[in-house]
Amino acid sequence: MNQILIFKDIHKLILSGRIMYDINNFIFHYIGNDCFKRNTSIWYWGMPFVVIPMVGNNAIRATGDTRTPSLIMIVAILINIVLDPVLIFGPGPFHRLELAGAAIATVIARAVTLVVSLLVLWRREKMLSFEMPRLQEVLESWKRILFVGIPAAGTLIIIPLATGIVTRLVSAYGAESVAGFGVASRIEMFAGTPVIALSTVLIPFIGQNLGAFWFGLKGIFAAATLA
Repeated sequence: MNQILIFKDIHKLILSGRIMYDINNFIFHYIGNDCFKRNTSIWYWGMPFVVIPMVGNNAIRATGDTRTPSLIMIVAILINIVLDPVLIFGPGPFHRLELAGAAIATVIARAVTLVVSLLVLWRREKMLSFEMPRLQEVLESWKRILFVGIPAAGTLIIIPLATGIVTRLVSAYGAESVAGFGVASRIEMFAGTPVIALSTVLIPFIGQNLGAFWFGLKGIFAAATLA
C-alpha cells in the first residue's frame, strides 16, 4: 500500500511541474477556454491532495468498509459548501477570487481528506509502513500496479477526452455557452449516480472474490450480504 502511495505521489508531483503548465496553456487555448487557466493551475499544485485520498479510500473500501470513505467525502463536501461562497464571492473582509476561489476551496477540502484517509490507513487499518523497501521490491510492485493501472487509465481517459472535444465545439459560441454546457453536464451526472454508486460499492467485493478464487454472481451477492 505504501508503495502505491509513493508511486502516485511522485507521479503527480512530477506532472505538476513546468511541463503541466505548458500542457495547460496548450489545452485551454485549443478548446477556447483561456479564462480557466488560473483555476486549473491551482488544481495542478493540489493534485497530490486529490489523488492520494482517492487511492486511500479505495484501499479502505478493499477491506470491506464502504462507510468510512463515504464519510470522508461528505466532510470534503461540507468544507466546500462553507468555503465556496466565501472564497468565490468574497463577503466582508474576504477577497473575491471567483473561479480561483472555487479551486482553492476544493484543494483545501481535499487536503483534509488526505489527512483523514492517511490517519485511517495508518492508525486503524495498519496498512502504511514508514520502512524504506528495497528498490527491487518497489519496481516489482510498481510493475504489478501498472499492469492493472495502464488499461484502467486508458478506459477512464475516454470520457475526459470526449468532454474536451465537445467543449472545443461549444466554445465557438462563447464563454456563456461553455458555462451552460458545464452546468448541464453536472446535472446529467445525477442521472448516472445510482449506477456509479453501485459499481463503486461492488469493486471491493469483486476484488475479494477474485483473490479467494470465488467466481460468479452468487459469490459476489453472498459477500455483499455478509458485509
